[in-house]
Amino acid sequence: SGQDVLWRSGGQQGRAGSLVLRPVDSATRVSQGDFEYRGELMVICAPLGAGLTLVNNVDLESYLKGVVPWEIGRHPAERLAALQAQAVAARTYTVSHWGARRARGFDVFASVMDQVYKGAADEDPLCNRAVTTTDGLVLKVADKEVEAYYSGCCGGTSSNIDEVWARGGRPYLKSTADGPD
Repeated sequence: SGQDVLWRSGGQQGRAGSLVLRPVDSATRVSQGDFEYRGELMVICAPLGAGLTLVNNVDLESYLKGVVPWEIGRHPAERLAALQAQAVAARTYTVSHWGARRARGFDVFASVMDQVYKGAADEDPLCNRAVTTTDGLVLKVADKEVEAYYSGCCGGTSSNIDEVWARGGRPYLKSTADGPD
């Protein structure tokens, strides 16, 4: 209705500011379309436009299990260190962006606008291990989480942050080559 979520279920109906969908059995997951999610789904009116927004409320480590395989891909056990580095970078990015999209009713987009997130769909056991073995680790400078930007493809050389986004430079985000000299 623009201000409330209208719902109908089991012969009943109503309206609410938001709806929370959670499994009755904690061993199961909530789903939407082809995707399953850990935690719960919250349905809210889209604060900045018409329609609804579906938000997955989930703890950070479970969220990362739905991010890491989609950001770095699936790799053999010999590449565990690379997966762990991705888990730390993704965790740091998430923590440093908490609250940035509060006006929209969530923290991060589930796409390349922030980090690709597909819930529990196609989780990878080795990626999950990378998340678990780095639990809680973030990158910091002067006791503050860094803005851990990363890209799946940089063409061989990364860019300085001020060349990509309209914000001041960061001493830890400098252009570098990603291969041998």
